[in-house]
Order: sequence, then C-alpha cells, then structure tokens
Amino acid sequence: MKINCVYGGPHPDRDLDIMLAFVAERRLVLVLLPELPFGTAAMSERVSLDDLHRLLSRRGIQTTDVVVDAEGLRKRLITMKNGARVLLRLDELGERHPYAACSTCQQLSYCREGIFPIRLTSRGALRPCLNNGLPEINLHHAITVRNEADIRLAIRSLDAS
Repeated sequence: MKINCVYGGPHPDRDLDIMLAFVAERRLVLVLLPELPFGTAAMSERVSLDDLHRLLSRRGIQTTDVVVDAEGLRKRLITMKNGARVLLRLDELGERHPYAACSTCQQLSYCREGIFPIRLTSRGALRPCLNNGLPEINLHHAITVRNEADIRLAIRSLDAS
C-alpha cells in the first residue's frame, strides 16, 4: 500500500519524520510529493524533487533503485536506514504532460504535476483534478454507509465532466 505525502505546510520536516516512522513500522511505501505552487504554496517556496531527495539523504538512505511506472515515469524507490520505503519521482510530471486532459487545462502553466487522475481525499471527497478547479464530489456519507451504487454513480459522473 502506498501513502501520498505532500511535503509542505507549517512543519514539513517534523511531518516528514513522522511519516517515515509510520511507513517503516507498517511496511508501507511513502510517495513523497512536492507541494503544488498554488493555494498556500507561493512560487518562491517551491520545493523541487531534488530538494526532497536531499532531505531524504540527510535522514539516511540505505538503497535506491530506479523503477518505471505504467505511464513510463521514472521514480526512485528509496529504502531508508530506518526501513521506510519512499517513492520519489525523477521527472516533473508537468514537463511530460502525461495526461491528455492536461493539454486543455487553463492553469497548465502553474501546474508542474500534470495531475488528472481521480483522487479520494481524507474527507471522503472525489477530486477529478488537483489543479483546474473541477468540483469535488462529496462521498463521505456514501462511503460511511457503504452505498456502492452511489459511489459508482459519482465515479461515472466524472466522465461527463
């Protein structure tokens, strides 16, 4: 199982240390992502993939292997000295434009991620894109009561967006 972790916020180093310990204890994989340059992250505060690699290096990298995902994106699979496993992209997605829908996005110049796949937030909302303002679909209640029909309907509705 993989857990996405965005490096940013008021206490990014402390939060990273907590997440590394969490995934090490549970034998999970941490997908470490830079904070997107919109919302609370100003352009001057951007953290690059190389910056994230340096942060991990300071915490003790044991091994690094390069893997290629189904979309052809190269990633470092890093095993830390504490046993945590971390996936860190080698390429900025926005430079690769991996998703066709990204080519019509009005905010493509701000998005270095090129993120179009559907995400489920911790609050139970489906987000069809992290950047271009497509509305979230609140599934919290449907998930809580395990209403599979409503969940399927919500996912199908994204095709119409």
